[in-house]
Amino acid sequence: MYPSFKSLSLLAVVLGLFNLCNIALSETVDEDTPLSVSLPDFLRFALDGKTSHGSISMPDPVTNSSTYIPDGNFSGTDSFTWISFLGGLEQNNTVTIIVNQIDDPPVFTSFGGASSISLSVKENQKSVVDLNGTDAESSALSYSIDPASVDFSLFDINSTSGDIRFKYSPDYERPLDADANNTYEVVVVVSEDGNSSQKDTQSITVIVTDDNDPPEIIGRSAVTVSMDEDGNPTSWRDPDLNASDPDGGILTWSILSNASNGTATITSTSNPPS
Repeated sequence: MYPSFKSLSLLAVVLGLFNLCNIALSETVDEDTPLSVSLPDFLRFALDGKTSHGSISMPDPVTNSSTYIPDGNFSGTDSFTWISFLGGLEQNNTVTIIVNQIDDPPVFTSFGGASSISLSVKENQKSVVDLNGTDAESSALSYSIDPASVDFSLFDINSTSGDIRFKYSPDYERPLDADANNTYEVVVVVSEDGNSSQKDTQSITVIVTDDNDPPEIIGRSAVTVSMDEDGNPTSWRDPDLNASDPDGGILTWSILSNASNGTATITSTSNPPS
């Protein structure tokens, strides 16, 4: 017994309506994570594989799977439409993708976000550099120095601003770094305030350069010498003066201000003077 023409017509109508309907699919993925989506009987994309917040690749001819890639740091709802060919008819299919928000760690923005930098500062100055970072979720940031840093004990940092400074003014002639070569090494950390596991690091090499240091009078800054009027019976005695120059320069003495009730001269400007 064969099916009637009426039954065949009804079956064709049902299949036709099924093929013409829009099949909705739903997928979930974490932000910044690719997602494999199965697209059976793929014919073409409605919008050339574009989505509002990402992209979708052409399906693999063997597995019929495409890869959806959300835009960087995007979270929310995205979708795309693809057209399949089944039963001699084209069919629209919509895939809705929910991209879950993930807590991204903060990153350094100073020096282009480089993982390590080298900079130079002159001796005798404490200020080193002001570091900056950012967080995708706009979390409050905290700056610190990794205690495992080679020269950790020689630096301070403002936990809010990222301003890093020497604890003591560096002296080129008397370096305090671990290698005693005026090259200081420190690792700075930026983290979410209250969540130290979400962090980024930046290694900093600080090279202290020589500067022309002024000479120093050794012993005292003021000297008192006693003598009698006109030098009798106690005559003038040369004061005990001496000086040194950290850079090893040749020193010359001169009178800065004359005596109030007499005349002062220097007969020898070498070190020590007379």
